[in-house]
Formats: sequence, structure tokens, C-alpha cells
Amino acid sequence: MEQKNNIRYVVAFGIIWGLAEVVLGSLLIIPLEGVSGLVMYAIGFYCMFRIFSRTGSYIGVILSSMIAATLKMSTLMFYSPALMVFVFKPTAFILMEGVGTTAVLWISSAAYKKLFQIISYTTSSPFPRL
Repeated sequence: MEQKNNIRYVVAFGIIWGLAEVVLGSLLIIPLEGVSGLVMYAIGFYCMFRIFSRTGSYIGVILSSMIAATLKMSTLMFYSPALMVFVFKPTAFILMEGVGTTAVLWISSAAYKKLFQIISYTTSSPFPRL
């Protein structure tokens, strides 16, 4: 049952991220091209971090980025051929954000576990403290 709830959580946050990309990303990309990526990455990171903190799954983070990228690609039919770059480029960035954030989460959680092992080893001395 927990696995089913995790899948629902991943899909729900993937859809939230994708809808934010479709609505906000489409509105922000034309007037604020450099700033829109920063705003959209913050929203995407929030969704990915919530998924990882709830499920602990790296695959869930990547799957949510795939869901968000699919929703962003669905807007392709509304753009003229001259403006398709406003769909392809953000979609590629969404997928790269998913993979990059997964790598950062994996490295940081491995470093955190190693640091916790070092701290617990150094604090568990066989000699009594004075």
C-alpha cells in the first residue's frame, strides 16, 4: 500500500510541476528569459525535494521530471513553428534538472551518511569522558 501511495505522490507532484511549467513558464519565458529558468527551477526543485523526502526514491525524482516534461511538450500544438524553441528548450532543461538534482541528492545523502558514520564513530569512545 505504501508503494501505491508513493507512486501517487510522484505523479501528483510531477503534474503540479508540469502545470507550473506550462502556465508560468509560458508566461515568463518571453519577457524574462533569463529569470524564468531560475523561477521555474525553484518550483521544480521544491517538487523534486518533496518527492525525495517523502519516498526516498531517486527514480521518483526522475519520473516526476519526465511527467513535467511530457506536460510541457503537450503545449507544442499551440505554438507556431517559429516559436517551437520555447517548448523544446524548456523540456530539455526539465529533464536535465531531474537528472542533475537526482545526482546532487544522491551525492549529498551519501556524504551525509558518511559524515554521520564519522561523527558516531568519534563520539562513541571506549574510554569514559571526564
